[in-house]
Amino acid sequence: MKKFDVIVIGGGPAGLTAGIYAVRGGAKTLLIEREFCGGQMVSTGEIENYTGFEKITGPELAMQMSAHAETAGVEISYENITSVDLKSKTIQTEEEQYQAKAIIIATGAKPRKLGCEGEEESINRGVHFCGICDGAMYRDKDIIVVGGGNSAVEEVLYLSTMAKSVTIVNITPDFNAEEANLKQLKVLKNLTAVHHNHIVKSVNFPIITIQKVGKDFEPVPDALTELSADAVFVAIGRVPTTELFTGQIEFDNWGYIKVDASMQTSLSGVYSAGDINSKTIRQITTAASDGTIAALNAIHHVKNAK
Repeated sequence: MKKFDVIVIGGGPAGLTAGIYAVRGGAKTLLIEREFCGGQMVSTGEIENYTGFEKITGPELAMQMSAHAETAGVEISYENITSVDLKSKTIQTEEEQYQAKAIIIATGAKPRKLGCEGEEESINRGVHFCGICDGAMYRDKDIIVVGGGNSAVEEVLYLSTMAKSVTIVNITPDFNAEEANLKQLKVLKNLTAVHHNHIVKSVNFPIITIQKVGKDFEPVPDALTELSADAVFVAIGRVPTTELFTGQIEFDNWGYIKVDASMQTSLSGVYSAGDINSKTIRQITTAASDGTIAALNAIHHVKNAK
């Protein structure tokens, strides 16, 4: 078993920032990431609201944050965690077992699926959740983007640079995105249609069937429309990645982790940071802030434990 002062689970902006602050505070720190560092930033095109960078792509910012963490002295291990015992602060991966004096959870959130007929069979075969990752496969093709928030609008703006046409399907009566993004949306020449108050009922390429919704987003019977598309990009929010911690700490009604002002969970010495937390605003800046607070309090916990 390998022992550390602080173990950070997750390599997004919250986890990377937490790691940097932890090592700067003198803690022997391990960051465990399953795939690649950066979290949702990796699937983001241009970022224009992160202080200090007038414009930078998500992958570029992710690489810079990751490099900064490693240079600072954070040990980063790319492994798949199979189990976590938060009470004993023990982590089991497919390769190794680790133990810490304090744990910082920063596993973020994963894309929310449509839950419609034909979706599962079509994932990565026409149904996608990352425009910057998979958009290039559909150059000069007809694309549907599902969603009406900032993530969806940003997907449209990115995909419109390569697609023949883009159609939006949005469950709400209007967009819920920043005005700066909406201004860019209004001048797109290949945005061919916007279907507000609609959901995707089924995916059977090239036919995508959408359905009108009424009050409380209840589907309107027989109010169906068939669209033709080569791909569907889904951007309808995220769900917290909390499977490893179920039954060990408190969650809110939506499955996000409850924390106090110090980012401590309901279990002493276990902290949580970033999009996985129960809160109203989820941005790169707020994730970094959470990571800072969690790390500083984790260091305090470790020093008191000594």
